[in-house]
Amino acid sequence: MTQPCFNLATCYPNVSMPLGYECSCVLGFSSVNCEVDERSCRLGLSCLNGGTCHGGQCVCPTGKIGDHCEYEVDTCTFACVAIGCIASVIGFVLIMDALKYFFNIDPIDYDISSSKKKQNDLRQDEKKTKRN
Repeated sequence: MTQPCFNLATCYPNVSMPLGYECSCVLGFSSVNCEVDERSCRLGLSCLNGGTCHGGQCVCPTGKIGDHCEYEVDTCTFACVAIGCIASVIGFVLIMDALKYFFNIDPIDYDISSSKKKQNDLRQDEKKTKRN
């Protein structure tokens, strides 16, 4: 009998099978004669973004993941997040200073005087209701 099995598969005689033989496929191959390649890559083909094919699997470069290296990993570290937070605080302080010193608007004083006015209005309303 000639070797009907492909891709390093082992052929066993089996009279119960329609073709009279059975193929034992190696990992990554399937079908009756092991001709279907189910590996994610073949000889360097189908790996994206600089990935390389080793043993039927794509080995992805740093920052890439997926069966074919098709996805990017978010590489923002704690340092990136910390820098973003610090920049936000500095921006807030600069805006507050610009409002106060260039436009004579002090949001903090405005909030304090606004809350004091509300408290005084409430006290006056309470006094009026007590008189009646």
